[in-house]
Amino acid sequence: LLVLTHLTLTGLIKVKGQVGEIAKCILDTDSRVSDLARLFFHELAGKDNAIYNHIPDIISTLSTGDTELTEEEFRTVARFIFEYIRKERQLEGLVEKLCQRFRQCSSVRQARDLACCLTMISYTGERTVRRLVESLPLFKDKLIDRVVLHYITEAVQKARRGAKAEVRTMLDEC
Repeated sequence: LLVLTHLTLTGLIKVKGQVGEIAKCILDTDSRVSDLARLFFHELAGKDNAIYNHIPDIISTLSTGDTELTEEEFRTVARFIFEYIRKERQLEGLVEKLCQRFRQCSSVRQARDLACCLTMISYTGERTVRRLVESLPLFKDKLIDRVVLHYITEAVQKARRGAKAEVRTMLDEC
């Protein structure tokens, strides 16, 4: 992990499918491994859009990887990763990417994980809220699961708190 971190951050190699596996290391019982994984993401966050670009891969790996995480472990890792996404443009794009992935869900667990991620987004900008509302048709068939419904309701309530009157009306309609 230390060598991979060094090679990645110095630009000698580009990681593609391995970032999700590195994210799992955040949960490692060995504090040295966990700390190195956290350092990796802290340093990666310093590179333009690096974490944002890897989030779809990370979410997929955490949801469907070889070693399945519990829902609580998933939330812990996802919460850590989402701390690094703060730019409005990235948040808007992330809502769109996550909602698009609902169509590809092959299990209830994947839908729950995606919905959980939507609750971790900061809905401070009108465009991000609009993106959530416009994406409703992409995940409305998943709302039959009570956990997915709970997460989506939580995301909508969170978006509603920071929204302007016009956007609140739009949220109330959905």
